[in-house]
Amino acid sequence: MRFFTGSKIDAQGRIAISGLIDPLTEVVCYVTEENFDLLFVLPYSDDIDIPSNYTHKLDDKGRFIIPSAFRKNAVFGYITTDISETGGIAIKLIRK
Repeated sequence: MRFFTGSKIDAQGRIAISGLIDPLTEVVCYVTEENFDLLFVLPYSDDIDIPSNYTHKLDDKGRFIIPSAFRKNAVFGYITTDISETGGIAIKLIRK
């Protein structure tokens, strides 16, 4: 997987992903047991087999709040669109 850009994670746990997923979009995020530092963020649709109460919404500036369960002490995230066939992104979390 190739990472082309990155963004600092602020004190509220937000990371800027504007231009990659439209602002105010409902998204779902998950990690896999193979790599807990790789966070997948996909636009939510009924095709995704995840309950809608697990969705998050990007703010009007295109920032995504990383859930604290995934964030832990992450300070930076490298972002890739190598999973773009799903319309989503992956964020490699860098912890301090």
